[in-house]
Parts: sequence; structure tokens; C-alpha cells
Amino acid sequence: MTRAVIYARVSTVEQTVEPQLKELYEYVKNHPDIEIVRQYSDVMSGAKKSRPGMDKLLEDAKAGKFEMVLAVKLDRLARSLTNFAAIMALLDEAKISLVVPGQSIDTSDQSPCGKFQMAVLAAVAQLERDFIRERVTAGLAVARDNGVKLGRPSRKLVENSDHIIQQWRLDKGTYRDLAERLGGVSVATAYKMARKD
Repeated sequence: MTRAVIYARVSTVEQTVEPQLKELYEYVKNHPDIEIVRQYSDVMSGAKKSRPGMDKLLEDAKAGKFEMVLAVKLDRLARSLTNFAAIMALLDEAKISLVVPGQSIDTSDQSPCGKFQMAVLAAVAQLERDFIRERVTAGLAVARDNGVKLGRPSRKLVENSDHIIQQWRLDKGTYRDLAERLGGVSVATAYKMARKD
């Protein structure tokens, strides 16, 4: 018996999740090997990153409380590719299959087509992560070119740093000691400054 959960979502309070639930319970009726252990729902846009129902579903997925998620359409799970990629990555990692009867998606291990679909969905998720990485890298390059200082801002250096470094050398102190003398900068910054002189 496969422990499954249902996820249903509508965008506004004027709508109801009842038609989605009816469709999914009808599907389960024809699959006696599936047992519904819980249902989750949200009344909000699928583009929202945090949704109480979906957040709880993902938390329970990580805890291994079920093996399958049922939804009527992919757009009920997420409206953005980024969000969908994150959900699919988590389900894949937890070895949880996704079944979307209305779109003939079944990623359960029992089906060769399911394995293929999961591979395609995982590839889409990876592609989106790669695109995000590229956009971040490109954005950082543009910021650098425009003179934006990246990284954690260092603490204010004391004004007489050259003198402090000379005294530190005479005292034969550690780089951690030098970092403190320079006003609490990082050890890496202290090291770089000592090497410059």
C-alpha cells in the first residue's frame, strides 16, 4: 500500500478546493493500492514562495510520512519554475513520487514512464538552478564592473595601520592578534595587509 497525500490550491477565497479533492479521490478509488493519509491545501497564489499547506507538506515529506503526492495539475503545486524546481528537488531527494492524473504524470517507480518523467522533471529543476546560478554570476560581474564593493563590509580600520603592523612584527604576534589590533578585522584581512607591507 502506497501512503499518499493530496495537495489542492486555489488562488482566491471565492474559489473552493472541493472540485480538486473530488477528482483526486475519484482517482484513488480506482487505485486500491493507494491510501490517502493526509490532505493539504492553500488559498493563495502559487507564485508565493511560502504557503502554509505546501510548507507542511514539504516538512512531512522530509520526515518520510508518505511516498506519493497527488495534485490535479502542476500549476496547483507552483506557478513559478523556480518554486516548482525546488519542490521537485525535495520530492526527488525524499524518493516521493508525484501523480497528476489530469496531465497523465506519474513518476512512481512502478512505471517506466514514471521514471522517465521524474528524470525530465529533475532535469528541468537542475536547469532552473543552473540558470539562477548564471544570473547571479552575471549580476555580480555587472556590480563589480560598476564599482560596487562585494562581500561583507569590513570593520573600520584604525588610522595608523602601518605603524600597528610594524609594531606587531616586532612583537612577533599572531595574525589573530594583528586582526584585533587593526580594529577587529578578519584574520584574512590582517594577513593580506601584513603581506602588502
